[in-house]
Amino acid sequence: RMALDISEGRANDAQSAATVFVNATKSPRSVAELMALANFQAGKAREAVDQLKELIRAKRASPGVERDLASAYLAAGDVKAGIELLEQMKAKAPTDQSISMALGDAWIREGTLAKAAAQYEALLPSAPRNPIVLNNPAWIYAKAKDPRALKFAEDANRAAPNSREIQDTLGQQLVEASDTAAVERGVWLLRLARSNGLGTADAALGLARGLVKLKQNDQAKPLLTAVAANGTAEEKAQANELLKQIQ
Repeated sequence: RMALDISEGRANDAQSAATVFVNATKSPRSVAELMALANFQAGKAREAVDQLKELIRAKRASPGVERDLASAYLAAGDVKAGIELLEQMKAKAPTDQSISMALGDAWIREGTLAKAAAQYEALLPSAPRNPIVLNNPAWIYAKAKDPRALKFAEDANRAAPNSREIQDTLGQQLVEASDTAAVERGVWLLRLARSNGLGTADAALGLARGLVKLKQNDQAKPLLTAVAANGTAEEKAQANELLKQIQ
């Protein structure tokens, strides 16, 4: 409710709602802190960063607010500051899985993929079936064409078979296989991911690539046409190359 009020320009209503909530629930968070979090949820990450930093400086923040600040940094695009804060938090709480996972995600955003993969692998002994701990290194290793990718993706799929992101990670790898049965399974997984709401151009491109391998060009063509019109520059180039092959 507060985030909606802020996003629609009703800051006074949001502050009133925060005040009522704090008084009614005896929340450990102050009205100012709740307003900062509402700004974050409303997509105003930079405002949230400034507010949370001021609360921490004035020693008026609740325990754990540093994690909120790290998330706000990342959402605001200040990845370096987010990583620095998460590294400080990890030094204080080295066994906190949520901090380690947040740090791995931050390194992915930064593009420091080897460090991110190592971070997730370090979590495996304590979280062997955590789908994020399994899927993120699968995605990283797939980008590097590292053969470890497939095992991580299969393990992630066993841990969370209904996750569209995991279906995509595994499906994208399987459609690159030389074995027809693997490609067919990859196409099935990518179709499943799309039916579950994954509408990225990358997912459509992977599905089209699998369909072309299976010589189902009539089904691949509309997907490739859409990617060629709406994807990134790299996705458009790949889609146009495949369109040339099937025409």
